[in-house]
This record gives sequence, C-alpha cells and structure tokens, in this order.
Amino acid sequence: MNKTWETKEKIAKDKQKFRTFIAALNADGITGNDSNVNFLNSPTDEALSDLSQRLGSGTVQLGIELGLNLAEIEQSCYNCPRLQELNKDILFKWKNKSRVKTTRCLMMALQMVNNGGATHLNELVKNSSMFER
Repeated sequence: MNKTWETKEKIAKDKQKFRTFIAALNADGITGNDSNVNFLNSPTDEALSDLSQRLGSGTVQLGIELGLNLAEIEQSCYNCPRLQELNKDILFKWKNKSRVKTTRCLMMALQMVNNGGATHLNELVKNSSMFER
C-alpha cells in the first residue's frame, strides 16, 4: 500500500511538471509577449553575462533544460568553481551549441528551473541593444 501511495504521488508531481512545461510553451505562459521581437532574437554575449550574475542555484538543471548533455555540464562544473562563472559557462555553451537560441527558448528554460533569471531576462528584453538580429 505504501508503494501505491508513492507511485500516485510521483505521477501527480510528473503531471504538474508537464502542465508547467505546456504553460511555458504558450505565449501567455511566458512573462512578456512574443509580439516583442526581442523574444525571437538571440541574446548578446553581454546580455548572457549580465543574466549569469542574476541566476541562483539550479545551474545543472538549467543546462539540461537548455539541451546540454551531461558531459558538457560536468565539464563546466569542473572548470568553473564559482556559481556565476558556472552560470555564464552554461549559458555560453547553450548559445554556441543550440540550433534554437532565441530568448523565448531561454525564458522557457529559466521558468522551468525557477532560479530567478526569468524576471531579469524579461527586463533585458525591453533593451533592444541586448539582442542580435
């Protein structure tokens, strides 16, 4: 009976994660609005550096959400002893590797991780000089 309860609890958590992900896919689920062209552009290196200073823990999960593989994340963890350096390295690896490097994609990952960066990225979106065309 205890295993049944644990299984139901795990299913409920998985359903909640899935609902959060689906909400993030909708433009209404993302802070800001896709009518702002900056959501469709890539953030500049300066924007990623600034954002990396505002992120909390959860960098490993952020790397996973951004599509990095475990070896890349482990290499970053080994090479970057400070949290801000680690965040910056993960963000730059994403930008260099990803085929989809839009601000919208980054915003969805930040919302899934919930480590404080989504609000700051939303503020950055208002500054068009922080995004590549």
